[in-house]
Amino acid sequence: MTKMKRERSRNNAVVVVISSERTWHNLTRFCFNEHFCANRNKFDLCVTFNGDASESLSIISPLRPEHLFQRPNLGRDPAALDFALKALPIYEYYIILHDDHWFHVPHWFDYLTALLQEDISADAYGNLIASYNSEAFEASFNLVSSVIMNDRGYGANMFPHFLQGMAGIFRGKAIQWLLQRDGVPHTHGNDYKAGEVCERLFSYLLLDEGMILKQIPPGYELYLRHRDHNQALVESILAHLQFDKSTYKVKAGEGSDGLAKLVALLQTLEREAVLSKSRALDRA
Repeated sequence: MTKMKRERSRNNAVVVVISSERTWHNLTRFCFNEHFCANRNKFDLCVTFNGDASESLSIISPLRPEHLFQRPNLGRDPAALDFALKALPIYEYYIILHDDHWFHVPHWFDYLTALLQEDISADAYGNLIASYNSEAFEASFNLVSSVIMNDRGYGANMFPHFLQGMAGIFRGKAIQWLLQRDGVPHTHGNDYKAGEVCERLFSYLLLDEGMILKQIPPGYELYLRHRDHNQALVESILAHLQFDKSTYKVKAGEGSDGLAKLVALLQTLEREAVLSKSRALDRA
Protein backbone atom coordinates (compact mmCIF):
# COMPACT_ATOMS: atom_id res chain seq x y z
CA MET A 1 0.00 0.00 0.00
CA THR A 2 1.40 3.41 -0.98
CA LYS A 3 1.59 5.91 1.87
CA MET A 4 0.89 9.57 1.24
CA LYS A 5 3.68 11.91 2.28
CA ARG A 6 2.42 14.13 5.10
CA GLU A 7 4.02 17.54 5.49
CA ARG A 8 4.46 19.63 8.61
CA SER A 9 2.31 22.71 9.18
CA ARG A 10 3.84 26.09 9.98
CA ASN A 11 1.67 26.12 13.13
CA ASN A 12 2.70 23.60 15.79
CA ALA A 13 -0.81 22.79 17.07
CA VAL A 14 -4.15 21.80 15.61
CA VAL A 15 -7.57 21.64 17.24
CA VAL A 16 -9.68 18.89 15.70
CA VAL A 17 -13.42 19.28 16.27
CA ILE A 18 -15.72 16.38 15.40
CA SER A 19 -19.37 17.11 14.62
CA SER A 20 -22.21 15.72 12.53
CA GLU A 21 -25.30 16.67 10.58
CA ARG A 22 -27.35 15.88 13.70
CA THR A 23 -25.27 17.59 16.40
CA TRP A 24 -23.72 20.67 14.75
CA HIS A 25 -25.96 22.99 16.82
CA ASN A 26 -23.68 22.12 19.75
CA LEU A 27 -20.90 24.15 18.12
CA THR A 28 -22.54 27.44 19.09
CA ARG A 29 -23.94 26.20 22.38
CA PHE A 30 -20.70 24.68 23.64
CA CYS A 31 -17.48 24.42 21.64
CA PHE A 32 -17.17 27.69 19.71
CA ASN A 33 -17.69 30.03 22.65
CA GLU A 34 -15.90 33.33 23.31
CA HIS A 35 -12.90 31.63 24.93
CA PHE A 36 -12.40 29.33 21.97
CA CYS A 37 -12.61 32.20 19.51
CA ALA A 38 -10.25 34.39 21.55
CA ASN A 39 -7.46 31.83 21.09
CA ARG A 40 -8.14 31.13 17.43
CA ASN A 41 -4.85 32.69 16.21
CA LYS A 42 -2.79 30.20 18.24
CA PHE A 43 -3.68 27.02 16.36
CA ASP A 44 -4.82 25.52 13.10
CA LEU A 45 -8.47 24.49 13.16
CA CYS A 46 -9.86 21.31 11.65
CA VAL A 47 -13.62 20.69 11.64
CA THR A 48 -14.80 17.28 10.47
CA PHE A 49 -18.43 16.42 9.83
CA ASN A 50 -20.19 13.12 9.62
CA GLY A 51 -22.88 13.86 7.07
CA ASP A 52 -24.12 17.04 5.38
CA ALA A 53 -22.43 20.15 6.77
CA SER A 54 -24.13 22.75 4.58
CA GLU A 55 -26.46 24.11 7.28
CA SER A 56 -23.56 24.73 9.66
CA LEU A 57 -21.33 26.70 7.30
CA SER A 58 -22.59 30.05 8.58
CA ILE A 59 -21.29 29.08 12.04
CA ILE A 60 -17.96 27.75 10.86
CA SER A 61 -17.02 30.29 8.19
CA PRO A 62 -16.18 33.18 10.58
CA LEU A 63 -13.56 30.94 12.24
CA ARG A 64 -11.90 30.28 8.87
CA PRO A 65 -10.74 26.70 9.58
CA GLU A 66 -7.57 25.63 7.81
CA HIS A 67 -9.13 22.20 7.30
CA LEU A 68 -12.82 21.45 6.73
CA PHE A 69 -13.80 17.86 6.01
CA GLN A 70 -17.11 16.21 5.23
CA ARG A 71 -17.62 12.47 5.04
CA PRO A 72 -20.54 10.02 5.02
CA ASN A 73 -22.36 9.74 8.35
CA LEU A 74 -21.04 6.26 9.07
CA GLY A 75 -18.74 4.95 11.79
CA ARG A 76 -19.63 7.61 14.34
CA ASP A 77 -16.95 9.85 15.92
CA PRO A 78 -14.04 7.35 15.74
CA ALA A 79 -14.39 7.10 11.96
CA ALA A 80 -14.51 10.89 11.62
CA LEU A 81 -11.41 11.30 13.77
CA ASP A 82 -9.56 8.63 11.79
CA PHE A 83 -10.46 10.44 8.56
CA ALA A 84 -9.26 13.80 9.89
CA LEU A 85 -5.98 12.61 11.38
CA LYS A 86 -5.01 10.81 8.18
CA ALA A 87 -5.71 13.93 6.09
CA LEU A 88 -3.91 16.45 8.31
CA PRO A 89 -0.26 17.50 8.12
CA ILE A 90 2.04 16.73 11.04
CA TYR A 91 1.72 18.80 14.23
CA GLU A 92 3.53 18.91 17.55
CA TYR A 93 0.24 19.01 19.48
CA TYR A 94 -3.23 17.72 18.67
CA ILE A 95 -6.24 18.87 20.69
CA ILE A 96 -9.23 16.65 19.98
CA LEU A 97 -12.74 17.85 20.87
CA HIS A 98 -16.34 16.96 20.11
CA ASP A 99 -18.84 19.68 19.34
CA ASP A 100 -20.14 19.49 22.94
CA HIS A 101 -16.73 19.98 24.59
CA TRP A 102 -15.83 23.49 25.76
CA PHE A 103 -13.71 25.62 28.07
CA HIS A 104 -15.06 28.12 30.60
CA VAL A 105 -11.74 29.93 31.02
CA PRO A 106 -9.95 32.25 28.59
CA HIS A 107 -6.41 30.85 28.57
CA TRP A 108 -7.24 27.20 27.97
CA PHE A 109 -4.89 26.76 25.01
CA ASP A 110 -1.80 28.00 26.85
CA TYR A 111 -2.71 25.89 29.85
CA LEU A 112 -3.14 22.65 27.90
CA THR A 113 0.08 23.02 25.94
CA ALA A 114 1.94 23.89 29.15
CA LEU A 115 0.79 20.60 30.71
CA LEU A 116 2.72 18.61 28.12
CA GLN A 117 5.63 21.04 28.01
CA GLU A 118 6.14 20.80 31.76
CA ASP A 119 5.36 17.08 32.18
CA ILE A 120 7.68 15.14 29.91
CA SER A 121 6.33 11.83 31.26
CA ALA A 122 2.85 12.35 29.80
CA ASP A 123 1.79 11.66 26.23
CA ALA A 124 -1.76 12.98 26.58
CA TYR A 125 -4.07 14.77 28.99
CA GLY A 126 -7.85 14.44 28.96
CA ASN A 127 -10.78 13.32 31.10
CA LEU A 128 -9.95 9.87 32.43
CA ILE A 129 -12.76 7.39 33.06
CA ALA A 130 -12.30 4.21 35.09
CA SER A 131 -12.97 1.18 32.89
CA TYR A 132 -16.55 0.14 33.65
CA ASN A 133 -17.57 -3.36 32.67
CA SER A 134 -21.19 -4.42 32.73
CA GLU A 135 -21.77 -7.88 31.33
CA ALA A 136 -23.56 -6.40 28.33
CA PHE A 137 -20.73 -3.99 27.54
CA GLU A 138 -18.07 -6.63 28.02
CA ALA A 139 -19.84 -8.88 25.52
CA SER A 140 -20.04 -6.01 23.02
CA PHE A 141 -16.40 -5.12 23.62
CA ASN A 142 -15.18 -8.65 23.06
CA LEU A 143 -17.20 -9.03 19.86
CA VAL A 144 -16.23 -5.70 18.28
CA SER A 145 -12.63 -5.84 19.46
CA SER A 146 -12.05 -9.35 18.12
CA VAL A 147 -13.05 -8.17 14.64
CA ILE A 148 -11.37 -4.73 14.57
CA MET A 149 -8.19 -5.76 16.36
CA ASN A 150 -7.78 -9.05 14.46
CA ASP A 151 -8.07 -11.17 17.62
CA ARG A 152 -5.14 -9.43 19.31
CA GLY A 153 -6.61 -10.30 22.70
CA TYR A 154 -7.82 -6.87 23.82
CA GLY A 155 -10.23 -7.25 26.74
CA ALA A 156 -12.54 -4.76 28.41
CA ASN A 157 -10.47 -5.01 31.61
CA MET A 158 -7.12 -4.68 29.90
CA PHE A 159 -6.41 -1.22 31.35
CA PRO A 160 -7.85 0.62 34.38
CA HIS A 161 -8.90 3.78 32.53
CA PHE A 162 -9.39 5.48 29.17
CA LEU A 163 -9.98 8.98 27.79
CA GLN A 164 -13.61 10.09 27.61
CA GLY A 165 -14.57 10.61 23.97
CA MET A 166 -10.93 10.36 22.78
CA ALA A 167 -10.77 14.05 23.73
CA GLY A 168 -7.82 15.96 25.14
CA ILE A 169 -4.37 17.16 24.14
CA PHE A 170 -1.90 14.71 22.60
CA ARG A 171 1.74 14.86 21.69
CA GLY A 172 2.34 14.57 17.99
CA LYS A 173 4.38 11.39 18.49
CA ALA A 174 1.36 9.64 20.01
CA ILE A 175 -0.84 10.49 17.03
CA GLN A 176 1.88 9.59 14.52
CA TRP A 177 2.41 6.24 16.21
CA LEU A 178 -1.34 5.58 16.03
CA LEU A 179 -1.47 6.46 12.34
CA GLN A 180 1.43 4.15 11.57
CA ARG A 181 -0.70 1.33 13.01
CA ASP A 182 -3.69 1.97 10.74
CA GLY A 183 -5.21 4.84 12.72
CA VAL A 184 -8.23 5.12 14.98
CA PRO A 185 -10.22 1.89 15.42
CA HIS A 186 -13.66 2.30 13.85
CA THR A 187 -16.47 0.51 12.09
CA HIS A 188 -18.45 1.41 9.00
CA GLY A 189 -21.82 1.30 10.71
CA ASN A 190 -23.61 3.43 13.27
CA ASP A 191 -24.07 1.04 16.15
CA TYR A 192 -23.78 3.07 19.36
CA LYS A 193 -22.08 0.36 21.42
CA ALA A 194 -19.58 -0.35 18.65
CA GLY A 195 -18.71 3.35 18.73
CA GLU A 196 -18.15 3.18 22.49
CA VAL A 197 -15.87 0.18 22.08
CA CYS A 198 -13.83 1.96 19.41
CA GLU A 199 -13.44 5.03 21.61
CA ARG A 200 -12.04 2.85 24.37
CA LEU A 201 -9.77 0.96 21.96
CA PHE A 202 -8.30 4.32 20.91
CA SER A 203 -6.92 4.75 24.46
CA TYR A 204 -6.05 1.07 24.87
CA LEU A 205 -3.81 1.14 21.79
CA LEU A 206 -1.83 4.05 23.23
CA LEU A 207 -1.66 2.48 26.69
CA ASP A 208 -0.57 -0.86 25.24
CA GLU A 209 2.35 0.95 23.60
CA GLY A 210 3.37 2.25 27.05
CA MET A 211 2.11 5.78 26.58
CA ILE A 212 0.96 7.74 29.63
CA LEU A 213 -2.52 9.29 29.70
CA LYS A 214 -3.28 11.72 32.53
CA GLN A 215 -6.22 13.66 33.92
CA ILE A 216 -6.37 17.38 33.16
CA PRO A 217 -6.20 19.15 36.55
CA PRO A 218 -8.11 19.83 38.67
CA GLY A 219 -10.38 16.89 37.85
CA TYR A 220 -12.78 15.09 35.59
CA GLU A 221 -14.74 17.51 33.39
CA LEU A 222 -13.75 20.46 35.60
CA TYR A 223 -11.44 21.97 32.98
CA LEU A 224 -12.21 20.26 29.69
CA ARG A 225 -15.96 20.62 30.06
CA HIS A 226 -18.54 18.27 28.52
CA ARG A 227 -22.02 19.63 27.86
CA ASP A 228 -23.40 21.02 31.16
CA HIS A 229 -21.84 18.34 33.35
CA ASN A 230 -20.52 19.61 36.70
CA GLN A 231 -22.10 23.00 36.04
CA ALA A 232 -23.43 23.21 39.61
CA LEU A 233 -19.95 22.52 40.97
CA VAL A 234 -18.34 25.21 38.84
CA GLU A 235 -21.07 27.72 39.72
CA SER A 236 -20.39 27.01 43.39
CA ILE A 237 -16.90 28.35 42.89
CA LEU A 238 -18.25 31.80 42.27
CA ALA A 239 -21.00 31.49 44.88
CA HIS A 240 -18.86 30.35 47.83
CA LEU A 241 -15.41 31.84 47.28
CA GLN A 242 -14.20 35.38 46.78
CA PHE A 243 -12.80 35.29 43.30
CA ASP A 244 -10.78 37.83 41.35
CA LYS A 245 -11.98 37.30 37.78
CA SER A 246 -9.16 39.31 36.25
CA THR A 247 -6.37 37.16 37.72
CA TYR A 248 -8.23 33.92 38.51
CA LYS A 249 -6.97 34.11 42.05
CA VAL A 250 -8.58 32.95 45.28
CA LYS A 251 -8.95 35.93 47.62
CA ALA A 252 -10.49 34.15 50.61
CA GLY A 253 -9.76 31.04 52.67
CA GLU A 254 -10.30 27.52 51.45
CA GLY A 255 -13.72 27.10 53.03
CA SER A 256 -15.28 23.78 53.99
CA ASP A 257 -14.13 20.32 52.95
CA GLY A 258 -16.96 20.25 50.44
CA LEU A 259 -15.25 23.08 48.56
CA ALA A 260 -11.87 21.41 48.25
CA LYS A 261 -12.36 20.72 44.55
CA LEU A 262 -13.47 24.27 44.00
CA VAL A 263 -10.31 25.63 45.56
CA ALA A 264 -8.19 23.29 43.46
CA LEU A 265 -9.87 24.56 40.33
CA LEU A 266 -9.24 28.18 41.21
CA GLN A 267 -5.60 27.43 41.98
CA THR A 268 -5.34 25.92 38.51
CA LEU A 269 -6.86 29.03 36.98
CA GLU A 270 -4.47 31.24 38.93
CA ARG A 271 -1.50 29.25 37.59
CA GLU A 272 -2.93 29.57 34.11
CA ALA A 273 -3.23 33.35 34.39
CA VAL A 274 0.39 33.68 35.56
CA LEU A 275 1.52 31.56 32.61
CA SER A 276 -0.42 33.71 30.17
CA LYS A 277 1.04 36.94 31.58
CA SER A 278 4.54 35.52 31.41
CA ARG A 279 4.14 34.58 27.78
CA ALA A 280 2.72 38.01 26.97
CA LEU A 281 5.82 39.65 28.50
CA ASP A 282 8.08 37.34 26.51
CA ARG A 283 6.37 38.40 23.28
CA ALA A 284 6.55 42.12 24.16
